[in-house]
Amino acid sequence: MRINNLIDTKEKSLREDRDIIENRLVQMKKNFQDNLDKIKHELDKIKEYNTIKSEDEYNKKIAALNAELANLTAEMKEINDMEVDLDQPPTEYPELDKYKIDIKPFEELWKIVKESQ
Repeated sequence: MRINNLIDTKEKSLREDRDIIENRLVQMKKNFQDNLDKIKHELDKIKEYNTIKSEDEYNKKIAALNAELANLTAEMKEINDMEVDLDQPPTEYPELDKYKIDIKPFEELWKIVKESQ
């Protein structure tokens, strides 16, 4: 009887721990998606950059976006690892790779502008 009670207590504790982890994962995924949306907004603003005199500012903003994309890549891996640990299929975020590709031409353009100045 004591063993059954102990098993029931441990199972309840494990279920509670899993619920906490799943809730944390849901919040992480929401924050991740919010950050992806912010990156998209910033990429849309980059398309409007047109002042040669502001090339230093543009290059700094592009470098910051690249750093944020790198951070999001690491965060995506952490999310995917948690999903696998919870026996869930890993969520794919194709827009992350798309944003990395989309920023490259602007990065190259404003580096060239800086070098020419």
